Amino acid sequence: MSPPCSKPTVRRQRARNVMGSAMTSGDDEIDVAAFVAAALSASQDVTPPGHPFGDDVDIIDAFTRADLMVLGELVDVTAMAVEAGVRVPVALTRAVWEDCVAWTAADNARKGTLQDEQGRLWDVLFLLAARLRRAAGTSALEPLHYEVLRVPRSGTGLQPRRVQLKVLAGGGDAGEPALTALQPQAD
Repeated sequence: MSPPCSKPTVRRQRARNVMGSAMTSGDDEIDVAAFVAAALSASQDVTPPGHPFGDDVDIIDAFTRADLMVLGELVDVTAMAVEAGVRVPVALTRAVWEDCVAWTAADNARKGTLQDEQGRLWDVLFLLAARLRRAAGTSALEPLHYEVLRVPRSGTGLQPRRVQLKVLAGGGDAGEPALTALQPQAD
């Protein structure tokens, strides 16, 4: 019998094997469903030592993905993500939206630029799709990190700044594959 700690390693290897064959298809779209399915199957029954949740812990509150969208904490960007080649639901946290996507006519007037939310969102999603393509063969258990260059809304500077984002693969409310982009320090 193998030691208990070998189970996560076996599942991680299985996720890597699934990821290596399923991340891209011939039409240059991303099979994110396989990526998320690998993440979900690889994470089943894997409870690290000292896991904060267990049978003796009461959950105070829980939110579904749909609840978070209604509350405005998540922004559904699936329609444009599909155009960028991502075939599963994608959401951005409100913090990512405000930092990387939100832009108004007043911002253009103040900065003397010509940007809009659609173009800024496309940049975030196109770079996400590119990062997913490069993720083939990596573990679906780890978040993916990528960079976006964006002109900050605050201040008068016009120089684009690098922003680190991370993407978590998980299940939607009905267990369907879904991706969420958030700031690196967020959970």
